Amino acid sequence: MADPLPQKDRAYPSRIPQADRAVIHDKITAGWQTGTSVDHAFAAAWDQGVMLASRRSWWRIAAEIIDQSARPVAPTRSRSRTPRATPVLKATGSQQIWSWDITELRSPWRGVTFKAYSIIDIYSRKIVGWRVEERECDALAVELPQVFFLCGCEGRGWLARMV
Repeated sequence: MADPLPQKDRAYPSRIPQADRAVIHDKITAGWQTGTSVDHAFAAAWDQGVMLASRRSWWRIAAEIIDQSARPVAPTRSRSRTPRATPVLKATGSQQIWSWDITELRSPWRGVTFKAYSIIDIYSRKIVGWRVEERECDALAVELPQVFFLCGCEGRGWLARMV
């Protein structure tokens, strides 16, 4: 063979004809003019009964379009908001500022864990309240400081009822 034909230039029965490629090209560029994506143009064509190629083929044809300037740009997060200052808390003595945490505790049984809710004084770093529950729950986390500090139970904890 003097001049072999490259694989990509050979004609195959399954190859999309140029006329169909032109229709797909027109539908994609028309969609881009209205601000819609290739997927939207593909779905709209299928809704109209135009089923010329697969969705992936539409994306391949879209990649071959020379003028990509009309292609809609995906929105990104803008950094237009001013950054907020990180809150700084300063405790000058014990029992002024507390922090809380939920820690997962392993059990001797496979697949069974417990949740340890704790309240820590950030000045002394002592645990001023704690409880152990079977599950993590928003209501239990809200109830923890109410029970310990409104009833004067600082320094004590309790275990949840095991059912």
